[in-house]
Amino acid sequence: MTGRVPAWLALAALVLSSFAPLRVLGADTAKALAEPALSPDGSEIAFVSGGDIWVAPGNGGVAHLLISNGAANARPMYAPDGKHLAFSSTRTGHADLYALDFADGNVRQLTHDDGFAQFDGWSRDGTRLYFDSIAHQVGFTPCIMEVPAAGGTPVIALRERYVPTSSAAEQPGSDALAYMAGGFAQWWRRGHAHIDEGAIALYRPGTPAHVQKLSEGGAVENWPMWSGDGRTLYYDSDRSGAPNLWALSPGGRPRQLSHFPSGRLVWPSISNDGRAIVFERDFGLWRYDAGGGEPRRLAIELRGAATQLLTQHMTLTTRYTELALSPDGKKLVFAAGGQLFAASAHAGGDGLRVTHTAANEYDATWAPDSRRIAYVSDRDGETALFLYDFATNTERRLTAAENAYAPQFSPDGRELAYLRDARDVRVIDLTSRGTRTLVHGAVDEDVPFGSKKELAFSPDGRRLAFVVSAARGFSSVQVVSLAGGPSGRSRTSLTPRPAASYGHPTENASTSRPDNEPNPARSRRSISSHARHASAKISSIGSSSTRNRVSGNPNRSRARPPLLRARRRVRCRKPPRARMKCVLTSPE
Repeated sequence: MTGRVPAWLALAALVLSSFAPLRVLGADTAKALAEPALSPDGSEIAFVSGGDIWVAPGNGGVAHLLISNGAANARPMYAPDGKHLAFSSTRTGHADLYALDFADGNVRQLTHDDGFAQFDGWSRDGTRLYFDSIAHQVGFTPCIMEVPAAGGTPVIALRERYVPTSSAAEQPGSDALAYMAGGFAQWWRRGHAHIDEGAIALYRPGTPAHVQKLSEGGAVENWPMWSGDGRTLYYDSDRSGAPNLWALSPGGRPRQLSHFPSGRLVWPSISNDGRAIVFERDFGLWRYDAGGGEPRRLAIELRGAATQLLTQHMTLTTRYTELALSPDGKKLVFAAGGQLFAASAHAGGDGLRVTHTAANEYDATWAPDSRRIAYVSDRDGETALFLYDFATNTERRLTAAENAYAPQFSPDGRELAYLRDARDVRVIDLTSRGTRTLVHGAVDEDVPFGSKKELAFSPDGRRLAFVVSAARGFSSVQVVSLAGGPSGRSRTSLTPRPAASYGHPTENASTSRPDNEPNPARSRRSISSHARHASAKISSIGSSSTRNRVSGNPNRSRARPPLLRARRRVRCRKPPRARMKCVLTSPE
């Protein structure tokens, strides 16, 4: 792009590279295969890889690309007659349901929901589709909806107030629905979590409707699937420690079908005749035959060119997520599309792209010399710190992927302070590249919800201020001497203990200082200091005309500072002759 944008806010023509979903894992890494579904006769598998939908033979082999449009397509499932394939897609923004007609190749949008539509499956006669949505429930918990296969207005199939209901599966030969009741089904979460625990239940519509609990509960149990005759229910459960396939007949005892000792088994799907189940595990596709035996991994080879967005040259005047002005006031660094750019603060024009990754880069801060920036990147999973030098146009890694964030340069630009894992305050010597920990286990901020300004150097660079979490949800500001090392003696609390007003001690309340540092609190006591240490007594006798007197200082005014009043407790007792005596004190 040529020419200049006159207004500095129209900063630049930004070169934004969009990375196709297939390339998320890298060119040399095996591609992840997910969310499989069998055709009605079990001869074909539809699955997702890189946000696109592929099809392969039912026992593995060469997979061919079926649907690719740049959006995130998910959860493909065949209609009972095999003539359509329904799936969810974000091509219009929200995840809505779509159906592909194999006869003519047309894709028809079925829902226009306000919330995310999680596709569950087809009705046994192929006239309806079930999906989960939070748009029609209280408290952002999902309920089960249904929509006609030809499109139309979705209606609520099953909703329990304040109770999550999801993963509907219609029982063959009836209108009953097996579903997951009570769990939030965070399938992406590693390990077991109490909030995800639920049970498989059976809902029979009618007047009145009837709900029957089928599984034992007390475990993460999800994705119910019926056998072809409707007599056996298959589902996913971590009751044995790791997610595995289980089966039960209503009224019978559950039995374990697979025996994986660890890992995750997710997104199982059964063929229409109930003879085979496919599922996702270890980023691959597996198949279990209902006749017995252990599941086996399917060998899948992808062949096809997914839709890829080419490099785009864009002029943006909005959608900036961060903006930082250099100390000399001449340059800007800003974030757009997860990448960092730099531009002139006065002339605008083309922006210089600083980072070139598929990851998210943010939290950029300038060095005092206005020639370098430090920033956070999650290119390795956990966040790490990087340094970019505009003089040499080079990037340098500063930390390992250790959940590092909130970088701040020292006033002389020789050191960089940051927070690690929401617990530690650390400092990097940018010359020697040595790292030391100033404070360990004291920050306790909630990442990523904390402010990006948790750290601040003193003007002389000798101290570092940071925020710590205190009791009862309060926060306090503390200062550590860079020369003091990790010892707690070098830390100073600058804010009063909030719990003192309740008469309780708090942690992080140390006010000790090194002997060679002045302590202004020794010469001048603030209002908050008086609130903690002063002790006064007030005797009140009589009615509304009572005159207040502060013991030890009769010249003090009756009107007391609001902070002092708020930080005292009143103990009252009723002596003889109906006179009330109150003593107002502040605990030491």
